[in-house]
Amino acid sequence: MFKVIRTRRRQGFRTHAFPTAAPVLPARFRGRPVIAAAACREGCRRCAAACPTGAIEVGSGRPVVDMGRCLFCTACQEACPEGALRFTGDWRLAAR
Repeated sequence: MFKVIRTRRRQGFRTHAFPTAAPVLPARFRGRPVIAAAACREGCRRCAAACPTGAIEVGSGRPVVDMGRCLFCTACQEACPEGALRFTGDWRLAAR
C-alpha cells in the first residue's frame, strides 16, 4: 500500500490547465457540429439516417446531435440537402 502511495506522489499531476489561448489546429479539423434548424425541411431525416452511430435524433421537428456519440465523420453534413448542418472550428467540446 505504501509503495503505491509513494509511486503516485512521485508521478505528480497528470492533467494540464485549460489553455489561455486557442491552439493552432490543422485546416481539416472538425469541431462542434451546428444545426441551423430554420434551414431544415419539415420531416427531413436524412442526416439522422446517414449517421453511422445514431448520434442525431429528430425530435419535435428539429435535429439534435448527441456529442457523446458523434464521430465527426461528416456523413450527416454530406447527406443534408439544405446544408443546415456544418462542423465549426470550435475545439472546446464536452459530452455527458
